[in-house]
Amino acid sequence: RLDAELKAAEESFAAKTAEAAAIRDAAWARMAADWTAATVAVANTFAALRQHAADLFPSWETVTRADCPLATQVPAGIRCGEWRGDLQAIPDGIPTDPRLAPPPDLSGSVPAFLPFPDRCSVLLRVRDEGRAAAVTALQAVMLRFLTGLPPGKVRFTIIDPVGLGENFAAFMHLADHDDKLVTSQIWTEPTHIEQRLTDLTDHIASVIQKYLRNQYKTIEDYNRAAGEVAEPYRVLVIANFPTNFTPEAAKRLISIANSGPSCGVCTLVSADTRLAMPRDFNLADLEAASFTVAWKEGRFVPKDPALAPFPLALDRPPDAATIATIVQRIGKASREAVRVEVPFEFIAPQPDQVWTGDASRGFEVLVGRAG
Repeated sequence: RLDAELKAAEESFAAKTAEAAAIRDAAWARMAADWTAATVAVANTFAALRQHAADLFPSWETVTRADCPLATQVPAGIRCGEWRGDLQAIPDGIPTDPRLAPPPDLSGSVPAFLPFPDRCSVLLRVRDEGRAAAVTALQAVMLRFLTGLPPGKVRFTIIDPVGLGENFAAFMHLADHDDKLVTSQIWTEPTHIEQRLTDLTDHIASVIQKYLRNQYKTIEDYNRAAGEVAEPYRVLVIANFPTNFTPEAAKRLISIANSGPSCGVCTLVSADTRLAMPRDFNLADLEAASFTVAWKEGRFVPKDPALAPFPLALDRPPDAATIATIVQRIGKASREAVRVEVPFEFIAPQPDQVWTGDASRGFEVLVGRAG
């Protein structure tokens, strides 16, 4: 009887062990498949981002060449730097089982993009030596806007109360071709700053009421329908906020940061956290509407805790001569692009509609596009 019971117990144990092993193996296979699919998908995304960066945002030296084609389409994102995508930066990010080794392309530098234009606003929290680093970062992002968007499709409003315009003087070459590209000058005085922000809020209100209404959700939707008369994008650049900002101007900045993206208005702001903020102003309100990075221990660190483990290196601008060459080239192309020509085919009647109208009470003539 003992032998029989022992045999039955062993058979039961073997059956349950085999069943448990099968369940474990099936769960492992599902987990491994999910892990492999996810890591391959992310690696493919990284490869696509690298290719997009190479196609849409080539090196500064390449952009200066006359044979380098300029942008013809509005990109889905504006490059601002590079992430160091390293799984070792995540606790337990790399599995110990060799069968789950991630693809090699999953690590390495990955271009950092700002989703354009819905999340393309940037806030740089700086102090001390970080202020100079913020200015160079702003210059680089401005150049990315210039080279990433079609000529004539971006206009800057530049506020530089501490540098008195010196920080962005190279961009004034745009005014040689079209004053509207840089609102004629760089603004430094409190009254001028408040007026420029008022102009931008008025522009946003005009876009909402005249173009978007309840027909289009964003300016991109309107521009796709508008064709040749698409509305240019605006970029508000502010260095060393809140110097020379009145409480009213600070409130308008918050309004622009919150309402601007859907109307094609982005903000690039460096804020000196040592300075007292304007009355009734909370920097957190600006952070909520922006991609925020803070200067810590000699580098910029994203505020988003999900991104903080990955080192971010913001792009640096080229030397002054290269900046001038790029700006001059884009400015010249922008002047030519401003001339809007509507094809005759847009207003011409269809072949089956020729000579089919009735002029007994009058007639209507199409002459172009409104907008």
